Amino acid sequence: MLANPADWVTDVIDSSDYLGVALLVALENVFPPIPSEIVLPFAGFVASDGDANLIGMIVAATIGSLVGALILYGVSAWVGPDRVGQIVVRYGRWLRITTDDVVKAERWFDRYSGRAVLLCRCIPLIRSLISIPAGFRRMALGRFVVYTTIGSAFGTVP
Repeated sequence: MLANPADWVTDVIDSSDYLGVALLVALENVFPPIPSEIVLPFAGFVASDGDANLIGMIVAATIGSLVGALILYGVSAWVGPDRVGQIVVRYGRWLRITTDDVVKAERWFDRYSGRAVLLCRCIPLIRSLISIPAGFRRMALGRFVVYTTIGSAFGTVP
């Protein structure tokens, strides 16, 4: 799998079509070293080859993206802002993060949360990371799901 990720992605999509795309995109959200830049173009190629439907691939990728985002959101909500504050107090000087930095980031997210989730879901790598502050700040789950689904649908078009 790690030796040649493109071959592994190809094998997964070839053997399980839509489910494979959904699983790979969910994994990519939780474990970013699986690049969507490999998964999505190949999903588009499979669809253009007639072995699958393009709309089906977009839906599968969007579902996978939402599942991965919900996992990160859930873990972040479980960790919570109090634990993050404790980590910053204890290790912040090594991480070059102060409690003021965290407060500023929280205020920014609180102000722009919906737009941030919607737009960041369209940007590779950041699409995974935006779920973390959403979970820490416990953004309303329904709102998070709506913005994540819309942003993911546009961001996952192969």
